Amino acid sequence: VISRSTFDLKTVLNTLVESAARLSDSDFATLNRQHADGYRQVASYGLTSDTAQTIEAKPLSAGRGSVVGRTLIERRPVQIVDVLADPDFKMADISKRTGANTILGVPLLREGEPIGVMTLQRRAKEPYTDKQIELLATFADQAVIAIENVRLFESVEARTRELAQSLEDLQTAQDRLVQTQKLASLGQLTAGIAHE
Repeated sequence: VISRSTFDLKTVLNTLVESAARLSDSDFATLNRQHADGYRQVASYGLTSDTAQTIEAKPLSAGRGSVVGRTLIERRPVQIVDVLADPDFKMADISKRTGANTILGVPLLREGEPIGVMTLQRRAKEPYTDKQIELLATFADQAVIAIENVRLFESVEARTRELAQSLEDLQTAQDRLVQTQKLASLGQLTAGIAHE
């Protein structure tokens, strides 16, 4: 999917969270990316459209109140086996709405800095195994690669546009210079003829 949809990031991320959810026996999965106002959901699997829209509208930040926030703080996978029994967890309204009891957050790290978090949720109060967490970390790495590919492509594309504009400006200036030289030569020729 990454190679076929290199620059369609939404498709790649949705496919990654869907595959991660299916392979880890999760009922739901989301992927949150960093934005100016916090970490917002950009991909999801298994959620109703109303729930997905509710979560998308709610930016999250580092803190103990959500799995995304805890994962951002700890920069490692974080698991809550029973979210309703966790006194620090502040997203119980959404968990009750979806029926999620166990949630795992896996960080998306670029050069050691978090750029996003993938969450996987189960209705059952069943912890994720170390092997599943390791597999999900691989999916998170793939998401980072896809995000970085698009970022680099957009950067190269912007630089190409800048260079094309510079080239166009240079050609316009050169055309003006040639025109000015022609007019100067014509002026000298006219002055010479007038003098004669």
